Amino acid sequence: MSWEKVYTGETKCPCGTGKLFEEGISDDWGQYRTSRYINCPKCKSLYHYESDYVTGSGEIHEKVYLVRNAETLRIHRTNNAVVISFEEAIAERYSLSGIKHAYEILIGASTYKNISSREFCAREIMREHKYANKTMKMREVRENVSNSILKYHDYEYNQEKVEKMKKEVLSRSFGPIYFDAIG
Repeated sequence: MSWEKVYTGETKCPCGTGKLFEEGISDDWGQYRTSRYINCPKCKSLYHYESDYVTGSGEIHEKVYLVRNAETLRIHRTNNAVVISFEEAIAERYSLSGIKHAYEILIGASTYKNISSREFCAREIMREHKYANKTMKMREVRENVSNSILKYHDYEYNQEKVEKMKKEVLSRSFGPIYFDAIG
């Protein structure tokens, strides 16, 4: 299995004296990897690359940023918790209104199969519950989702807090970055 370069892109760095590069490689199995580097000593001392993923139209899109070296778009817990509860995990991933809507769907469904495929949030919460708790029993799922709703604002991180933190970091960052294909 060999890897070959399929894409190279570049753009100017924030200070304008160097360049930012992106390279994509692919193998015979259709796997794809991207690497990025900063070819500017000044910008390299100030920034690092980070990606944020946004969904829309059923697709996931990567947005690339140069984030100040002392900051990150990722969550850093003050209590150094490695494992969080299922309830807190869904609060980090979904808005309170999304969790409430999913709860209403779960109240009206007797099993996972009764949840419409259009109800992505409710179906995804069910799948996440099965992974975290090894069960899809509706009573337990409803109870855990209800607890997430009740404690939503008490969690160290919920989706609203995470989005606010990301927005603050991005206000001091450079991007999103769009690379122009070269070669």
